[in-house]
Amino acid sequence: MKRISIILSLLVFALVIASCSSGPEADAKKMVKMTEKYANAIKDAVSDDKIDDKEAEKINGISKELEELSKELEEKYKEDEEGMKAMEEAMEESGKDMEKDFEETFSKLWDCEGVDKLEW
Repeated sequence: MKRISIILSLLVFALVIASCSSGPEADAKKMVKMTEKYANAIKDAVSDDKIDDKEAEKINGISKELEELSKELEEKYKEDEEGMKAMEEAMEESGKDMEKDFEETFSKLWDCEGVDKLEW
């Protein structure tokens, strides 16, 4: 009886650990969400054709977060080609709606006063 309890406890522990780790689809959603956050910050900033210091700081901060997430995911899937492919496919699927909507926003960015405040 005690043995069954230990086995069940280990099984529950393993399931909890497995459910806490994120897979390619969850990672793709994270990346798409962060990209949307970045694009929305740019969209808000270009609405008046001028990027002020506060807007630039916000965009630069999100850009750094996006870069860190990208590096983290590249490292995570460095030796997992199938995982990387699954993540990229999920990102492509999740980001379809966003792509067209923000294409115009990004093109407006270069014509804004204060674009030089952004870090690339």
